[in-house]
Amino acid sequence: MNKKHLIIQANSAGELSTWVHPICTSVAEISPQTIIDIYLFPCQYATGNELEIAKGYPNVRHVSAPSDSMKTALKPGRLDTVFSSGAVLYLGGDPFYTKRLAKRTGYDAYAYAERPLPGKFKNVFLRKDGDLMISKITQYTPPSPEEFQDTYKIDPTKPYCAFMAGSRAQHFEGLIPLYHEAVTHIHKTHPDFQAIVSISPFLDQSMEKRITTKYAQSPLNFIKAYSPLDLISHAQMAVTIPGTNTAECMYMGTPMVMTLPLNSPKTFPFDGLLGLLSKLPIVGILIKKLLIQIAIKTRPYFSLPNILAKEQIVPELIGKLSGEEIANFIMRTFNNRDSLRQQKKHFKTLIPEQDPATIIVKTILEIIK
Repeated sequence: MNKKHLIIQANSAGELSTWVHPICTSVAEISPQTIIDIYLFPCQYATGNELEIAKGYPNVRHVSAPSDSMKTALKPGRLDTVFSSGAVLYLGGDPFYTKRLAKRTGYDAYAYAERPLPGKFKNVFLRKDGDLMISKITQYTPPSPEEFQDTYKIDPTKPYCAFMAGSRAQHFEGLIPLYHEAVTHIHKTHPDFQAIVSISPFLDQSMEKRITTKYAQSPLNFIKAYSPLDLISHAQMAVTIPGTNTAECMYMGTPMVMTLPLNSPKTFPFDGLLGLLSKLPIVGILIKKLLIQIAIKTRPYFSLPNILAKEQIVPELIGKLSGEEIANFIMRTFNNRDSLRQQKKHFKTLIPEQDPATIIVKTILEIIK
């Protein structure tokens, strides 16, 4: 077969949404005949919905479940393909498996990563040289106000606050009670305050049903958007936790505040060896509490705009928080038009003009032609 073949390694919801999808979209635009296979690998942050969602990405022929991907990567011998040329692209997880897949197929290995990776990679594209999140936003077309209202039954001309509770079940479950308490407190003085909670498409459906049923009478309005970006695009402000959402809001030009409640240490994530140590019986929770204190003392900022600017642009609230504290924190910015304008102004200075997905895809496809 003369078609080109791109194998992508990924693991959790964050990488799929912000890294894999932009690459697949660029492949479909630049080389529609190129076939993509996605290999998912085990990840402590996986939600379980990654496989079905990835199947719907452009040009994807097959998505391999984590257990099957492990077997394929670790099996000895050559992996025969029907393609005349191809490449393996690392987009999250353990790069060891990318090198294994490259060795078995005879393809060159490429990577997109936060930092340089060891081993035989034809090219490693670094995030500091181009954030794939930019490509995700560039490829996104927000709904018009009329489309937004027809789809979500929300009038975008009336200011609302988007609450981005993340895709991980433990975060969502821990945040919603606090958001409920906060918005209930806000409604005592601002009864027209609209609180829209974004339900991630990656969130476990049983968790979604349990929480939305429990809080059916809450002032929180739960929306499972076609894209969470829809809710960010028309929001006056967003409330986020550290991570992907702070980048999305920045690149979308939507002001935000970031909260990091430490009421339940088990919801605070650590990767790699630290993550494993924090899960040890009995001593694990003690280790995690210590690691949290170290992280707070050594990291001046947690939201991406503040990290990039090396100063506070986005207000951050960290600690053991009550709903009332969160409510007061939200309203200080939500009602401050000057603060909202200043955030938007700062965001523009932090966004580079580039499309990393196009650069990565063209570089790989030109080599494997």
